[in-house]
Parts: sequence; structure tokens; C-alpha cells
Amino acid sequence: MPARLGEIIDWLAQSNEPNRCQLASFLLDAAGDFRSVMAARINEALQENKLLGGARPWSVSRGMEMTLYVWSPPAPRERLAAEQHTRAVMLTAGETSRRLVELEYGDDGVLAAAHLKHLSLDALGPAELADARTAAFSLQRRRLKKRRLRAASLAETMHVHVAAGGNSSGVMVPARNRSSGQAATSGSQAAAAGRTRFAISARVRRRRGRTGFAGRARIAAGCRNSGRAGTPYRR
Repeated sequence: MPARLGEIIDWLAQSNEPNRCQLASFLLDAAGDFRSVMAARINEALQENKLLGGARPWSVSRGMEMTLYVWSPPAPRERLAAEQHTRAVMLTAGETSRRLVELEYGDDGVLAAAHLKHLSLDALGPAELADARTAAFSLQRRRLKKRRLRAASLAETMHVHVAAGGNSSGVMVPARNRSSGQAATSGSQAAAAGRTRFAISARVRRRRGRTGFAGRARIAAGCRNSGRAGTPYRR
């Protein structure tokens, strides 16, 4: 059990917080990798609160539906905003209910309070539901923008690695082990270089042709006319 989650369970055991048993059971029943990720996220959130001056939520799905908020003095608790965001996540994911976990820490990084609330859309009025749908639409747009930026950054990174002689995973590989796509690129570059060399050779041959048979005849005629052997004919 990570120290951060053990601290939460110990605090719940000594408190009268509503839903304390459900929150403790949720943490105890979670897989080991989930506990490790959650503990790491708590530590990251405490550092982010100091830098951002606000809390950034963490939402998970796939049977562990939960939205986590980590509050601290640089980012005091905003219960209504947390609930609104959690409902927006529910609408985006097509869920009917979701856990909202809120953890409050002091300046020393010690847990001060832990809250669990089960949220659903059934108890919402028309106005609240409309607000939740607006927040869900805004959340979808932000997520889509992040995905596009992430995809563009990944594509640029792969392009740089491939151009430097690496493969699509970013690993540098010898020329004989490169993929067919890279071999095709190298082949096209070699063909272009060959065409360039052929064009240069053709120009050189044309220039040399001027000193071929006709060129030599003009030079000889010029020498005869000038009476000086070896003097080239100049036009």
C-alpha cells in the first residue's frame, strides 16, 4: 500500500466523514498498479497546486469510475466546481454515476480531510442539466485539442528521427536494416542524384563537342589564317 493511500485509510478510520467506509473499501479493493498511479498523482497534484494556483482534476474509467481533486492552501477547495466538472465527465463518457473524491492537504503536505460523493444526473433540474451539458461540450473540445496537439507533436518527432536515419519508433538503425519505406526514400534520392549527374555530364559533353571534329577544324583554320601554329581560333 503506497504511503499516500495508507494515510487516507488511517484518517478515514479515525473520522466521522460520511461515506468513509465506501472510500476506504474503494482504495483497498483497487489493484496495486492503480494505487501506485493514484499515489503518484496526489504527489504531482500537490506540486502543481503551488505552480498553477489551482487544482487540476484526474479522472479514470474502466470500472474504477472516479474523479479526483487534490486541494491544498495554494488551491483551496471548490466543491461546486468539482461537482460540475465531474458531471461533465459523466456526460462525455456516457455514464450514469461517478465517484468524486476530494482530498484536502495542509501546508506541510499532511492529509487534513477526505471526501467521497456519488454523483448522478437524475437529481439535476433542467437548468443544472443544461449547465452540465455545456461543460461537457467544453470538456470535449479541450480534450480534442489536446489530442491534436499531441498527435502533431508525435508526428513531428517521428519525422525528425526518420530524417536522421532512425525508424518510426525513434531508434537509430543501420542502412541495411531500415524499413522498405526508408529504402524507397533513399532510392529516390539516389535516382535524383543520378539524374543530376547525367545532366551535368550531358552539359560537359556538349561543351566538349565544341572542341570535337568541327571545333578542331575551326582551330586548324584559325591557325592557318593567323600563320601561328598552336594559336587557338577565337570567335
